[in-house]
Amino acid sequence: MKTVASACALSIVMLLLGACGREHTDRAEIKSEIELQRNQGWDFVEMVGEAHSTPVMREIRHSDASGSLTVHAGNTGVDGYGDRSQSFDKTFKKDGFDYLEVKIMTSPADGYCLVFQKPRGTINNSASTPQKNN
Repeated sequence: MKTVASACALSIVMLLLGACGREHTDRAEIKSEIELQRNQGWDFVEMVGEAHSTPVMREIRHSDASGSLTVHAGNTGVDGYGDRSQSFDKTFKKDGFDYLEVKIMTSPADGYCLVFQKPRGTINNSASTPQKNN
């Protein structure tokens, strides 16, 4: 009986952890951005950070000459998310690929990144292009 109760408790904890740790890629604005970049030949790799509110600015950045891209995202914990300040940093580098970061700011201090990849040599690396959402 003790084993069954332990197994049930473990299953519930794993289910909750899985739901809490999932990406927020089911949000409409994120799905739209992923589709936009896929139409330009980019493959979605992953989301870095968490989406908690409406986007206010978008910035695009490409990997450097070596094909490496380091992204930074963070949440301050304000806007109803309590004392939950978080910072996310991740470097992407894979031989033969270039990377694209679409950084979405939801406030001056909060944001997340969508990372895409494309075979090396198939992009034109232009400067960052910040864009405000209307």
